[in-house]
Amino acid sequence: MMKHRARNSVRAVFAAIAVLFAAQFLPTFGQKCSSITDEQIVDAVYSKFERNDKISSQINHLNFTIVREPVSGTMQAWKIRGWVEDQKDLDKVMELIREVFEDLNGATCFGSIKFNQNDLYVASAVPSGFKSEGGCVGDTKPCGDICIPVSETCSITGRTKQSN
Repeated sequence: MMKHRARNSVRAVFAAIAVLFAAQFLPTFGQKCSSITDEQIVDAVYSKFERNDKISSQINHLNFTIVREPVSGTMQAWKIRGWVEDQKDLDKVMELIREVFEDLNGATCFGSIKFNQNDLYVASAVPSGFKSEGGCVGDTKPCGDICIPVSETCSITGRTKQSN
């Protein structure tokens, strides 16, 4: 009988430790997905870009933004505009963005969010008028090294490139 109680006590202690350990990887009790701001998401994406040696030098032509439904303000998708040196870098950018959403509890908060490639190109395939070096035309404005629609936010502003 004493052995049985001791075994149950040990199991209870291990269960409590497991719950405490798991809790540190879950959102804080009561935290709502809506409390994760667009700025936090955008900053987390650029932080991932900055920590990657190959991508950090290309930040000035990668504009990452969040797309919200106009009426409700619900997050619909994310958008990336710009270009990278090659297909390997394009794949890496997409991987880094997905990691951010997973880090921010993606399955719970962002399960229905679209992972859009949007206007991300390999350098050799950048369309005419996409780069800001010759000036932006029409309803576009400069954002780093690219032209974006006037209605979009430029997230590149204030970001620094890391030197390699």
